[in-house]
Amino acid sequence: YGDQNLHQLDLRGSKRFTFGRYRFQLDLDLYNALNSNWPYTVSTTFSNSATASTWLRPTRALDGRMFKIGGQFDF
Repeated sequence: YGDQNLHQLDLRGSKRFTFGRYRFQLDLDLYNALNSNWPYTVSTTFSNSATASTWLRPTRALDGRMFKIGGQFDF
């Protein structure tokens, strides 16, 4: 989209616990931490009417922040 580039920051924290021969891993993920609203697609429809013009109007943008918790258990 023009000269703008996608700037998205994803973060992940992970901790592994060991109990004898068992292992457990806890994962915490944060997607789009800076809450960017970068447009994926824009409308290419052009109109001479100023009120009906949708030219270069974003039609899909990057999703907002998302948080995910996960884990893995090995035995």
